[in-house]
Amino acid sequence: MKIKNPKHNSTGGIDCEIEHHLLGWIPFTATPDDTEIMGREIYAAAVAGDYGEIAPYTISDEALRADLHRQIQRWRDQQENGGVDHMGHRWDTDQAARDRIQSALLAGSNPLGYWTSADNVNVAMDIAGLQQLWSVVVQRGAAIHARQREMKDEIAALSGVALLDYQIK
Repeated sequence: MKIKNPKHNSTGGIDCEIEHHLLGWIPFTATPDDTEIMGREIYAAAVAGDYGEIAPYTISDEALRADLHRQIQRWRDQQENGGVDHMGHRWDTDQAARDRIQSALLAGSNPLGYWTSADNVNVAMDIAGLQQLWSVVVQRGAAIHARQREMKDEIAALSGVALLDYQIK
């Protein structure tokens, strides 16, 4: 069997091309723990150098940026759902909590006269207090959005190792 173009991949295997008797050159991935003996044998032979030097695994700047964008989205979601501090208490800011605050604000009243903090403490709060809490939530959301935009602009200007080293924070 003829094999060419071995290259390390992102999962620890070796991608290569094998010459199939009917299909010609086709892609193949060999791994040390392949369920088929042929895959294990091709992997071992490639590591031994039988098919030439194994090219290193490389990733494009575009793929790195796409991964960083996904990390930024996860960071944003965690930040938006991470709560806020206000009036000496921690308040939930997940979507359900934001919906409850908005519903009370749209109704123009807080019938219970209190709001329950993230620590499950009932805190006396009228509609003006809910408006203040909502303002804190909105301001936190704006700061999160601004930081997310900054990070995306920062990674747009980077390449190579600088993309690999970029920290989401």
